[in-house]
Amino acid sequence: MLNEAIEALRKGDQTRARDLLTRMLKVEQDNANYWVWMSAAVETKKEKIYCLQTALKLDPENTLAKRGLILFGARKADGDVKPFPINPAPLWKQRLIQEQDEKTKQVKTNIGKPIIRLGILAGIILVMLIWVWVGFRTPMAVIKRSTRTPGPSPTFTLTPTAMNAGLELEGTPTFIGPTPLWMLLKETYTPTPLYVVTQHPITSSDAFTAGIRYFQQGNWKDAIALMEQVAALETGSGADAWYYIGEANRLNGNNSDAKKAFDKAIQINPTFGVAYLGRAIVSKALDPRAKIINDLDDAIKFDPTYAPAYVERAVYFLAIEELDDAWADIQKTLELDANSSMAFAVQAELELKMENFKDALVSAQKANALDVTNLPVYLVLGRANLAAEHYKEAVQALEIYNIYSPGDQEAKIYLATGYNFTGDYLGAIRLLDAVLTKDKSRSEAYYQRGLSQLGLENYRKAVADFQMAFDYDPRDLDASIGIAKAYIKMGFPGDAYAEIRDHAARLAKTDRQKALVYYWEATALEELGNASAITYWKYLLDLPADIMPAEWRTVAQGWISKRYTATPVLTETKTPIASQTPTPNTVPTKTP
Repeated sequence: MLNEAIEALRKGDQTRARDLLTRMLKVEQDNANYWVWMSAAVETKKEKIYCLQTALKLDPENTLAKRGLILFGARKADGDVKPFPINPAPLWKQRLIQEQDEKTKQVKTNIGKPIIRLGILAGIILVMLIWVWVGFRTPMAVIKRSTRTPGPSPTFTLTPTAMNAGLELEGTPTFIGPTPLWMLLKETYTPTPLYVVTQHPITSSDAFTAGIRYFQQGNWKDAIALMEQVAALETGSGADAWYYIGEANRLNGNNSDAKKAFDKAIQINPTFGVAYLGRAIVSKALDPRAKIINDLDDAIKFDPTYAPAYVERAVYFLAIEELDDAWADIQKTLELDANSSMAFAVQAELELKMENFKDALVSAQKANALDVTNLPVYLVLGRANLAAEHYKEAVQALEIYNIYSPGDQEAKIYLATGYNFTGDYLGAIRLLDAVLTKDKSRSEAYYQRGLSQLGLENYRKAVADFQMAFDYDPRDLDASIGIAKAYIKMGFPGDAYAEIRDHAARLAKTDRQKALVYYWEATALEELGNASAITYWKYLLDLPADIMPAEWRTVAQGWISKRYTATPVLTETKTPIASQTPTPNTVPTKTP
């Protein structure tokens, strides 16, 4: 398989090479040589650097990995490792030259020995006698010069020749993260293991066995062709053949054909539980609103020990907010299969819903450790890290997810959120511009871009983006506060105060939201020189300390100490927000 991957790289067929190397890495993830080859097969510089770093981590003395990182600017050259020359000879030629040099040295050593010299002299005399004899017996016209090139044939070495040309040399930030998704998954589900392999009549057993082999190799086209032969030979039976036809079509993205095959399997054997599961999955893919609960129930009814059915039903319950039922199914899954990556991923989703952020992160990390090729895990892992305020780790996971799922606009917004937290405002804006180009009504994208502009001190643009976010979602307290913050930065505290009183104060419902409003309202009043700011500093301090940043309380106490007199003079008395009738707000509070 490695030789096939090398040959594919020589022909420029990176897709084929990636596919082969992906399979090899799934079996042997700690093979540094495979990672070096994968660096030649992937497309982006970031991916290449990651492959080489992984190889070097597994084999710290791997010269090829070191050289590749030097070429990409991700590692400095040291005394032991120098970059490749600008125009190196092909590796096969370098190997040939090396072999010839070694042979030349050996020949010179041998010639120096007396016995060898005597043998050579005898050989020369014998050759001359044979030549004279042949010369008298063979017409000159028959003697032809050989066209064979002297020397050994070029041989391939385990060195990716694609690394030796066309590499960019400018510096690139090092990309470090969890073991990545290897490589380029096209499905959101890890291919299921073989569900059932049954005995078949002699007329079809060979075709069935070959079909299973192709299925295991991921060769969906040939697997389908052979299983169709089995189904044709076993009219009225062969439910498992139809099941594998359905699975191969599903994994190949042909959901319509997959559904027909699952229907046929169920028609032949109405108690074939896994076929109901397959039909439920493709039905949801064809129509996200499809009612699939009956198929999921039947899948579990006819095979109550098949863990993936419980996972899929938990996903269904999670989507309709039936969290208790979803939790019960996940616990049953883990009882049946304690190493189910998808079960831990769904459990992490549930824990995020329940705001158990620490538990969610632990579950997401377990899911990732159990299966690094499970694409949805990287999204939930990124979200869990965001919730736990581990922003660098969140960015690493979300970058991997976005590489392999570039069409997921929601994931782009999550990644942009991570970039904002880590100070990469331009990176966030690039992502958010792309999202808003496709959908101009995404409130959260405008809000995050407003934060980016605020970070870049583009305050007018920040106000415009926050205003767009608020226009699309008038319940967005954070967008209103964002407008106020930008106005304060621009030197317009009166406009900031008016924005808070007209909009933000009406939306505050929870203690955390009230703290947000009190802090910025008091700040705006301080900027205006209005002594009534002390009222809102006091309101802020009356709230629980653990729902606000510690520095807010310090600021409030400082202003109170500065303004406090035995008889405080207030220019006006305001009704605290707590006495207002708050507008319902379902938008979670964002970064203060």
